[in-house]
Amino acid sequence: MNDPMTLERFAALLESYGAEERRWPDAERAPAAALLAASPAARTLRDEARRLDELLDESVVDDPVPALRAAILATVPAPPAQPQRRVRAGHVRTRWWTALWADMGGWRPAGALAAALVLGLFSGGALLGSPADEFGADIAQLALFDNNFTGY
Repeated sequence: MNDPMTLERFAALLESYGAEERRWPDAERAPAAALLAASPAARTLRDEARRLDELLDESVVDDPVPALRAAILATVPAPPAQPQRRVRAGHVRTRWWTALWADMGGWRPAGALAAALVLGLFSGGALLGSPADEFGADIAQLALFDNNFTGY
């Protein structure tokens, strides 16, 4: 960054990354070093952040006791139960085509296919036009490869 480092931005940098310069983003190192060289207030902020870093490095966190872990896991709600299907012995409730239809999404694919078919038929008819167009007879005659046609 080309902006000069302010004390507020330097304090935010220390809060986010700590006092060690190697942890700071590359773009922030040079402006922060320039501020440290010029400002006693910046050096004071860095020294405070360094003391906090040392305290955090010295702290030891014990593993949770099994009773605490069990109490936390007991507060997690159970997943909802799946409804049971009532099937008579030896009877299959669904037929294979019903399951296939449901797997394909029901009416959506069939509706999309029907819409595409209708759109294709109408657009094809609109593009072809009728043979009575201004060039329709010539095109029809040319399409038949009639050697008796003298229009050209």
